[in-house]
Amino acid sequence: MKKILFLTYVYPYGYYNASAACSTKIMKELAEDARFDVHCVSYIQDKKGHQPYAIIPNITLHPIPLKKKPPKSRFWTHLQILLTIPIYPISSFCRIWSHYKACKTICEKEKFDLVVAQCYPEESIIVGAILKKHNIIDNLLVIFWDNIYGKKPARVIPMKFAERRQKKLETFIAKYSDRLISLYPLTKFHEHRGDLPVAVGKRSYLGIPSIIRPIPPVETSYLSVVKEGKINILYSGSIVRPEFLPRLVEMLNRSNSAEKLNLIFFSKGYSETGFNALRSLFKGSIQSPGYVPVAELLSVYRKVDAFVSFPGDVNSICSKCYEYMSYSHPMIVLYDNPQDVNANTFSKYPLCLTLNMSGSMDEAVERFDIFIEKNLGKSVPFETVESMFLLDTPRAYVNLIGDMCYAD
Repeated sequence: MKKILFLTYVYPYGYYNASAACSTKIMKELAEDARFDVHCVSYIQDKKGHQPYAIIPNITLHPIPLKKKPPKSRFWTHLQILLTIPIYPISSFCRIWSHYKACKTICEKEKFDLVVAQCYPEESIIVGAILKKHNIIDNLLVIFWDNIYGKKPARVIPMKFAERRQKKLETFIAKYSDRLISLYPLTKFHEHRGDLPVAVGKRSYLGIPSIIRPIPPVETSYLSVVKEGKINILYSGSIVRPEFLPRLVEMLNRSNSAEKLNLIFFSKGYSETGFNALRSLFKGSIQSPGYVPVAELLSVYRKVDAFVSFPGDVNSICSKCYEYMSYSHPMIVLYDNPQDVNANTFSKYPLCLTLNMSGSMDEAVERFDIFIEKNLGKSVPFETVESMFLLDTPRAYVNLIGDMCYAD
């Protein structure tokens, strides 16, 4: 049996964090495999009133403290970005040092065959590299849920400066890593710019491990947002580009089904004042319960008629779309850039409509109406979805980890 240590963020209380959700799914798959003994270093967070994202048996949790940061205004957030420019893309040496000391103690106490470090948080992968540099661990796998080299910096940080620093930090991490995993949308960036020399031969490309068979639903009060006799379309997650919501409402108001539509937003990034303004314009109805634990969303996922996703960065894949496809419903992917990886990736899903919101509004409305008429009530078997997106399953990660641990 091989002992594996995951350096994560807030497992098992990480339902607000995409990287925690991804690592949880991989750890769960590993824990069900008799070949592995799974351990996890995780920050302790205040869980009062929260339901855990997942409770997984057969995982040994090593909790470490996390200093709670008080909420900051936009002014202080921007000021902090300016003050940390000299150490960019690192945000806190103190946090890295405290994380390192805690992990060093754990790794010296127990011998691990493999350490899996992930970005995000940034300190996880930096600490992993430092542990390997000082020979405290023997085998390191780094997963980039969010890339360092090639990530668009905050507007106050000059692009050339940012790329130079990003490249330097990722080179350090790659130097001391045995294997690297990046999400496959980054392939184009590396083909265009060239990968780091030290990463050549180490890097593999996989997807977000969110294609999993839906678990039995839990009872939730949020089912009330699903309206009988309506066409219920759901979005969950952060709204990175709020300007898309008014454009979506404008388009849907011109649909033949406008008055039957019930839009549901389990989201953050758009104010209730903004939703009220949209309600006054929309011919259908809009529900906005807020950002809630994913465990309570799953029952709602089963009941809705379709999903919708909004664009963010053109190179960032939307992890929610994998969850949506696992539930087999029709899905509408909005974009405004032909290079958007989401439009290109999810267009192969049989019940996916990709809509270019920067094109003709008349064409978008017509395509939406045809899509709803043809596909409402249809579903795709989970096995079909899984076979189409094998790189986006936890099993793909478990296979790579198994190859590393049992290479001999």
